[in-house]
Amino acid sequence: MRADRPQATPHFRSESVSARPTSIDLAAEQLRLGPAPVVPPIAVLVGLCGHGLAVARALHRQGVTVIGLEQSHEPPGTRTNSASVQFTADVNSDSLVDALLSMPLPQNQVAPKPVLLLTNDRMVAIISRHIDAVSQRFFVSWEASAADVLRLLKKDAIEAQCRSSGLNYPKSALVETMADLPRLEGQLKFPVIFKPAQPISAFKTIVVNSLAEAHSHAALLARCLPVVAQEFIAGGDDCIHFGALMLKDGLPLSRFEGRKLRSRPMGHTTVAISDANDEVHRLAVQFFAGLQMNGPVSLELKKDPDGKFWVIEPTVGRTDFWLDVCVHNGVNLPLAEYALGRGDRPAPMVQTNETVWINGQRDPYAYLWLLVHYPGLAIRKRIGALFIDFKDFLPAAVSLRDQALAAVAWVARKIVKRVRAANEVGEATHSSSLLPRPALSSGPGMGLSVETCRLGKGVPADVRQFFEEFAHPNIELRLEWFELLSDHAPALTAAARLMVLRDGGRCIAVWPVQVGREAGALGNYFTALYEPVHGPDVDVARLSMLVSALRAECRGTGVLRFGPMDPESAAFATVELALKKAGYTTSRYFRFGNWYLPCAKLSWQCFYAGRPGILRSTIRRMHRRFTHDGGRIEILTGGPQLESAIDAYRRVYAASWKHEEPLQDFVSALVRQSAQLGRLRFAIAWLNNDPIAAQIWIVGFGRAEIFKLAYDDAHKRYSPGTLLTAALLEHVIDVDKVAEVDYLIGDDPYKSMWMTHRRERWGIVAFDTKTVSGVIGAVRQTFSSWFR
Repeated sequence: MRADRPQATPHFRSESVSARPTSIDLAAEQLRLGPAPVVPPIAVLVGLCGHGLAVARALHRQGVTVIGLEQSHEPPGTRTNSASVQFTADVNSDSLVDALLSMPLPQNQVAPKPVLLLTNDRMVAIISRHIDAVSQRFFVSWEASAADVLRLLKKDAIEAQCRSSGLNYPKSALVETMADLPRLEGQLKFPVIFKPAQPISAFKTIVVNSLAEAHSHAALLARCLPVVAQEFIAGGDDCIHFGALMLKDGLPLSRFEGRKLRSRPMGHTTVAISDANDEVHRLAVQFFAGLQMNGPVSLELKKDPDGKFWVIEPTVGRTDFWLDVCVHNGVNLPLAEYALGRGDRPAPMVQTNETVWINGQRDPYAYLWLLVHYPGLAIRKRIGALFIDFKDFLPAAVSLRDQALAAVAWVARKIVKRVRAANEVGEATHSSSLLPRPALSSGPGMGLSVETCRLGKGVPADVRQFFEEFAHPNIELRLEWFELLSDHAPALTAAARLMVLRDGGRCIAVWPVQVGREAGALGNYFTALYEPVHGPDVDVARLSMLVSALRAECRGTGVLRFGPMDPESAAFATVELALKKAGYTTSRYFRFGNWYLPCAKLSWQCFYAGRPGILRSTIRRMHRRFTHDGGRIEILTGGPQLESAIDAYRRVYAASWKHEEPLQDFVSALVRQSAQLGRLRFAIAWLNNDPIAAQIWIVGFGRAEIFKLAYDDAHKRYSPGTLLTAALLEHVIDVDKVAEVDYLIGDDPYKSMWMTHRRERWGIVAFDTKTVSGVIGAVRQTFSSWFR
């Protein structure tokens, strides 16, 4: 067996590749060990909402090993004993693909690929766009139908499919801009129902009786454009039928028909029953006929007063939220999909009519409603509730806790609303324009005072000098960062303050804060680290006076939040103790993981050699392909090309998978400010003079922060984000010679490919128990901590 020659790494120094075993070596090893045991595939389930919990239980009770993937610990389904749960940063963006491809799975056993099951349309859309990569590691039942799945996820494609299959579809119109709204009056007959064309938007359905009523929902509609408007089919929830199928090459292997009884809000099923119906089944099969579809599909239909069925919408690539009613009545659709993953034909399943399904989490009064409107069903039938299962009781306990806390919060909001209304007269007499406020003295002879000032021109010169001397050497903890937030984040402009603690007129501490309903640390979702500025002679006793002044500034606000902070820092403990001494009840809470790379005295060549082989291989291959096709990488630190670079970044961001950036002006202003201060490292990947990827890094105080990155999804075959990260890392390590590279916010799996260390950022929440909102918040936090 020959050893591979060391290969040159494109543009990024060189690397040696170790020898790899040949097929002869592997065959010999297999003969020595004997055949590995063949085991059934595992099921990987993305999402543990109520729907995901139903899927996990349906498989687990049949002996299937289930691994659940979630982004949050909050869903009650994460407490199930029917699945082992892993957590990732986001299951509703393209980072889901990276999480799936890097997630640890059982080793040392010969088994078919894991069966992948999804629980919402956004996940289905993501996987369908990346089906080639995902299907190499997972069995996806609808892999061969991915193009049709992606098409049918868009509600504006349903009408064409109905026409081609000969089914009734309500008269519809596509609203692409708000200027299209007035035209509906001549096109459609009111009442009209609106549905977002794209999966999982800010609302599911809205019914309006007139154009004027449609305009009352303009803000919500504008957020979800394009939307489909269609004539509303007469009839209530109990007129909505659904037919579920498990298809193989267009042929049904399993079927189930049911009917809704109640939805809260419209479109979200909260009571459903089994209702075998050959006509509904026939229409469902007819809708998908000719598409050669695979995997789980369903069709929702509405029966009008004349007995005619109209297509509402299909579900493709996953089972629907009312899956539990199918499982409780003899048709285990997840098990049928799993059987396809094993290469088997699903066992015959007979639909029964024994159980009524209710979703008590979304509709706490569902059973009472059923008892009033359908007493025969409520008494004679078994009830299958969303979370309740005596063999798996924790999800129900967590759901009950959440509902109780939500009820308490609702009552608290009502009380606070009344208190605020009563104080409006007093508040109106107090002018908030008197800034800076008169200093608050601690008493005769003590010399302590607190001054409140606005950011910008209102910051005294000695406070600016204090920041220069004592602020933590971190880009996000300097005065210019806080001023940028105040100037370019509209929600913070009026709320931003500097609370300045003075001793004998001399500045000894400064807390950048925001006041109002959201009170505490001055920051937003860009903030990766917060820390107030303390001089060497400040102590907790003195700081408690600053906290008291902050309480007066935040009149009526019972909750303060400070974070994200370094829980190992002295400032973290000092802030917490100062809040307690001022009379607040405090609690700590986790914010996010922070990946970073200590790189003092480290060369790029040494760092690159230590990266995982798969990453090095990707860089070599993609760089060769990228440069061959006319690509180049440019790194800017400022200069006359800066504005064109900002424009290129905006173009890339708009073409990426990311949601629209709500604070584009802030990002542009930060880029310009960083260039003026010599901190900007702005990398752009150009392909034939078109930008396809961009990254914004900020370098200062011996650190490099990876602030923003985006790439054009149409050019992901070049892995341009990976190439830019490699180029910038080489630059900051070998040219800037930074001591640390910081990936800022989040535990995204890909970050561990580049960074070597992880730390955590935590927050401090403080409750003023002299206020109603503070008491409610403290009680809620106590119960939440107890349950956790």
